[in-house]
Amino acid sequence: MPGPSQARNNYLMATRGTKDPRSQVTRPIVTRPQNVYAQAVAPVRAAAPVAPARSLFEDPAYLAFQRTLGASETSLGLQRQASIDSLNQMNALRLTNLAERGEESRSKMGSNALSRGIYRSGVFLNALGKNKAEELRQGAETNLDTSNQVAGIQNQYAQNIAQLYQRNAEQGLTTAYNNRLLGAA
Repeated sequence: MPGPSQARNNYLMATRGTKDPRSQVTRPIVTRPQNVYAQAVAPVRAAAPVAPARSLFEDPAYLAFQRTLGASETSLGLQRQASIDSLNQMNALRLTNLAERGEESRSKMGSNALSRGIYRSGVFLNALGKNKAEELRQGAETNLDTSNQVAGIQNQYAQNIAQLYQRNAEQGLTTAYNNRLLGAA
């Protein structure tokens, strides 16, 4: 049966390759990484102060990123809605001004036609119809312009949200990869 010193020598031989403990103090053990994966892991393992999270939802960095993502998404949504509301208010104002100008123009046309004695004539009714058609055309252009601007805002919002979710996915993959490197998974 081996004694305590024999067990100690066997342990040293198995772990360090020598029986003399003094040689271990003066000569550091140098290991060479076997592959690129080991080289990438070495600094990460040395820098990890605490045990890694076992899942994404236990990782504080990922949770902080998720909070930022939610705040960013909310902020983008509020900006989008404010821009759309502003455009709709400007459109309503333009349409109101356009209708008032049209009414004023038709009133002047009616006064002129009445003074010239052609109020019920085909020429006046034709000019009145053209005036109303022009007002409707301008209103449609205004609505189309507003709709295009709203579509542009919606498109930009969708692109920004897609970028947020892409960053979210990348952060999740990075966190999962780091957890795997640290031996948590």
